[in-house]
Amino acid sequence: MLSRNIDAAIPVFPPCSYEGRVGAIFSEQKVFVTTPTEEYIFSPLRDQRTIRLRQEPHFGEEDPLYFPQPFSNSLPHLPLIPLPSPEKNNLHYIAWYRPTHDDFVLVNPEDESGSSNGLGLISSAVRAQLQFAIDNTTAKISGFDSLVSTPDGSHSTLVESDKYIKDYSCSLQWLMAQLNCACTFKRSSMTFALVQRIYLEMVARVDWLINYKPFYAGPRVNRPVAKVVGALVGNIKTAEHLWCLGVPLWLVRDIEMKDPNLRVDKWIEPSNAAEGLDKRTSGFRLSFSEADPPNLDVWSGMLSVTNFDRYTAMSRVLRRAATAHLYEEEPESTPSHAQASASTSGSTTTTAKSDKRPRKRMKTEITQPPPLPPPNVRSKFEEVDSDIAPPALKMWCEASKQVGVHFNPNAHKSPLGYFLPDAQMIAALGQESGNFQTRTAYLEVWLKLRHVLLYQLKTASVKPLGPSHWRTLLGIERLQFKDTKSLKQKAEVEEMLMEALRGADMQHTIDISRLNTVVVKWQNSPTDISNAEPRILKEILWELSEASFRYELLVMDRRFYHGLSTREEREPQVLSAMMLHFKGALVPSDLSAATEGFASSQLFDRRMALWGLLMIMDDWNGAGTLPVTLRQGSGLRKRVDPQQTDTISLREVDEIEYAVVHHYVSAFAITFGRAPILPHRL
Repeated sequence: MLSRNIDAAIPVFPPCSYEGRVGAIFSEQKVFVTTPTEEYIFSPLRDQRTIRLRQEPHFGEEDPLYFPQPFSNSLPHLPLIPLPSPEKNNLHYIAWYRPTHDDFVLVNPEDESGSSNGLGLISSAVRAQLQFAIDNTTAKISGFDSLVSTPDGSHSTLVESDKYIKDYSCSLQWLMAQLNCACTFKRSSMTFALVQRIYLEMVARVDWLINYKPFYAGPRVNRPVAKVVGALVGNIKTAEHLWCLGVPLWLVRDIEMKDPNLRVDKWIEPSNAAEGLDKRTSGFRLSFSEADPPNLDVWSGMLSVTNFDRYTAMSRVLRRAATAHLYEEEPESTPSHAQASASTSGSTTTTAKSDKRPRKRMKTEITQPPPLPPPNVRSKFEEVDSDIAPPALKMWCEASKQVGVHFNPNAHKSPLGYFLPDAQMIAALGQESGNFQTRTAYLEVWLKLRHVLLYQLKTASVKPLGPSHWRTLLGIERLQFKDTKSLKQKAEVEEMLMEALRGADMQHTIDISRLNTVVVKWQNSPTDISNAEPRILKEILWELSEASFRYELLVMDRRFYHGLSTREEREPQVLSAMMLHFKGALVPSDLSAATEGFASSQLFDRRMALWGLLMIMDDWNGAGTLPVTLRQGSGLRKRVDPQQTDTISLREVDEIEYAVVHHYVSAFAITFGRAPILPHRL
């Protein structure tokens, strides 16, 4: 039970860093804890710890967002994370807000088919509050270059270039983009919680760089005790530094060091973590209830001030809710290789017996290459000529066409399918006959199933489908479901959609025959596809192509990347830090992206998009390995590198872009047996 010294006389002077307003003894851990700044004692975390995610998105006493952790010089900003507050007028209140089902807006509430059941977005008002808080902190960071006078002289601190600030900014942009895409309530809540976590860490990092780091080793400054989480400290020197800066601290010492003359105003019982946080924050309640069923342990061991695997494990659990599930082909079984090895082993043994008899040369069977497709079959490496096809990008179009000249699709027995419908396939419908009914039907079904098919990219159920399967799915509403074949196709489509939603807190059935209850919408407005202007249809197909291109780029990166980043770390690097015009989004958040990056009319923007793609491919191996002419240090790289070359001509950008795209398309085709989806513009 928590106790406070309400009867003790107020000391005439505050305790020193190594003394205590209160103290507590932890017999089992053989330590005692004192604090010169606080009235409550938390666990020193000196024993074996096991960490897991609770029902509320936090990790218990080991979570630096709520409870003091062992101070580390490598992560000195964590103690400066703002202390939670129940007050709505608090500057960071949105960072502790827990979205409820009332904040969750379904994308298709009228849907009776079940195809988008449970998919929605956290309300725009709540997302806007979080974005506003992020923007305020980002504005404080942007371009900040302070010259601070300290006891040691003047020190320049460029906050924007700090490694942690860069990582936080990149992750926040990526995560907020994920919140703009329809998802389940559970995934949305987990993503929202991760945004809050990274936002609070960024606030703390900025505070450290601007207000604390310049004075860390200096004399005491007259500051009130900050309303921050604080730190567990294992030595008096560090305690003195933090105490001088007004940072809450708990000094942990071995029980043998307990001096009977040490000033401690009150010895108390250790606080229950939730109760102590409640009292310390004047009413912020944190539930320690376990999930049902309990979540798996994410980390176990002794806490260290030099190893931060536990923080990585915490972040990874939350990031999985926002990360795309990147499709990976099953490795092909190669029994022939094993047989060849056995045969080789056997022949080696025979040779060892000095058998020198002449052998007949084995006849080599010459297999004819498979025939090329008939001339009337459209090459997937070339753009469709259609009034609703979004315009192609010149260098991408030319490079793809050139790769296609030497590519025989019949030489690949199992080409990769498509993760989303091929926009070129839809655009080509009716071009020869002039009958666009099928095209209209396909577009209507795509818009009805758009949310669930895009959401599927985040689930383990994602798998590529061949063109015939996509035609079946998009044409499903044209079937009468009266014959055995159409009923079978209906069941296959329903199973595919249920698989996408399975395991996502939604147990229900899907009835595709009720798809007519879903309103066809584009840009959140009801849309009559049969009478829509070509401009609208181009927008729809542009978004479809762009989402496919971005996902395929991630799949390529997953196949060829051999760097040190984890999958959860790599996705925001690609979508935000490298491809700046993606703005962290797998699915474009609005149509402005159709005139940005590779599609921009500004040469510098095209150059930066090209530079980003090259940075991604720098860490590729196998078929993705860059040719020598495009690697770091080459003449072309120096020309496109904005830090090495100020200006570059349009002709040079075109030439370099062609070379980069040619490599990208070739590597994709060699690896996956088909042409990749390319970016377009509007």
